[in-house]
Amino acid sequence: MNWVAILIIYCVFSILAFIYIRRRANRTGKTDFVFWSVMFLILPFAIVSLPIWFPYALIKKQKTNVQMRIWRDEHERWMKEYKARSIISGAERNDSGIETLYTYKCKNCGYTLRSMPQGFYKISSGVYYNFKCENCKIVVGVHSKDVYSNYCPKCEEHNCLAFWNPIEGHCPKCDGMMEVISDISTNN
Repeated sequence: MNWVAILIIYCVFSILAFIYIRRRANRTGKTDFVFWSVMFLILPFAIVSLPIWFPYALIKKQKTNVQMRIWRDEHERWMKEYKARSIISGAERNDSGIETLYTYKCKNCGYTLRSMPQGFYKISSGVYYNFKCENCKIVVGVHSKDVYSNYCPKCEEHNCLAFWNPIEGHCPKCDGMMEVISDISTNN
C-alpha cells in the first residue's frame, strides 16, 4: 500500500473521530479518556495539515481585524456626528424664535436647564427631546433622528437614557423639584 492511500485513510478517520468526539462532548458536557485518546490520534493530522489550514486561519483573522477596524471607525464617526447634534443640559439659545424656552432650576441643588414643559423643543437645527442620563446625572437634548440610538452623548454609555420633562421629572442630580425661573423668547 502506498503512502498516499494511508494518508487519505488516516485523514478520513481523524475527521470522523473529531466529529464523534465533538458530539460526545456536547452530549455529556465533559471530556474523558476517549477524548484524549482520539485527540492523540488527531494531533499528527493537525501537524501534517498545518501548511494548509494555518495560512487560512491567518487570512481569516486579518479579515476579521480589518472589518472590526472599519466598524470601529464608522462608530467613532457616527458618535462624533451624534455628539455634534446633541445638546447637553438644555438648549443654550433659541435662534428660530418659534418657541419660548423656559429656564428650570432645581430647588435643592440649583441645577438649571432650558427647555419646554413637554420635554422637547424646536430650534433652528431641529427638534430635540430631553433625556436623563442615569450615569452622568444630567439632562441631554437628543436630536429627533437620534432618539432611538439610546447613547448618552456625554459619557457614551448605552441604554442609560430615559425620557425626561421638567414638569413631571425631578432634578437629575438630586431628585429635587424643578421650578420655572424665567422664559426666553428670541423674537427680535
